[in-house]
Amino acid sequence: MYGKEAVIIIKEEYQLKQFYSGLEALGITCSEKQIHQFLTFYEMLTEKNKVMNLTAITEFQDVIEKHFLCLLYTSDAADDMQCV
Repeated sequence: MYGKEAVIIIKEEYQLKQFYSGLEALGITCSEKQIHQFLTFYEMLTEKNKVMNLTAITEFQDVIEKHFLCLLYTSDAADDMQCV
């Protein structure tokens, strides 16, 4: 459904340095497809949040830090997790 072009477009739209740094600090590697899935989830979360109060945290960098990276950090699987 999504080709490399879609991933490249999304990567240009978002600043991913913090996300990659956080993943590296946790010892987690993700494929481009999985990064794209995180970004798609972010877009779906913020879109649905417009009509439902799902979270007060909606700024991209805050979602990366406080939702995605914290979730991965607290996951039992984070110790040996390889998303690839």
